[in-house]
Amino acid sequence: MNKCRVFILALSTLCAGCVYGPQQVRVAPELNQTNGDYGTGKTVRLLVVDERTSKNLGQTEEGADFNLQGKLPNVVEAAIRTALEKQGFNSSRNERKGAANLRVGIRRLEYNVKPGYLFRSVHAESEINVICKSASGVEFIKPYTGLLEKSVFFIGWSTNSDYVSTTVSEAINKLLDDKELKACLVN
Repeated sequence: MNKCRVFILALSTLCAGCVYGPQQVRVAPELNQTNGDYGTGKTVRLLVVDERTSKNLGQTEEGADFNLQGKLPNVVEAAIRTALEKQGFNSSRNERKGAANLRVGIRRLEYNVKPGYLFRSVHAESEINVICKSASGVEFIKPYTGLLEKSVFFIGWSTNSDYVSTTVSEAINKLLDDKELKACLVN
């Protein structure tokens, strides 16, 4: 009986440490499949930078921090690069004569969970800002956002990652579907 109490106490201490300690969130954008030859082989120089004022995503309902696992600019760049190539563009990290320049600034990524009586309130938000300079010198600037707000009963580690990834995916998909941006890239 005494061993059982020690086991329960140890298990509850371990679980409390998981709930009240910092939690890692992994971003894995899911993009709309838009294959084609819209880019017709045009080269795009892609640069993704993290412009967030705080690298902390937000807090759990207990006040612990949500932190990103991995480097956000690398994840966003890989997703955009892959999508651009599926749309018929050649992407490059280096500046090239006659290539359009696409600068993507990650302005905001927030994720918070607030306690409620029975359900928790989840708020996830992302914002990326795009500056495109076409090969002919035309500039295009536009922000793209992603938002998720919902009430949930249970949130697990993978669910946190899913919610954050959903908002990042929404912002990137808006960017990739923007006809004005595509026109800037091929101009």
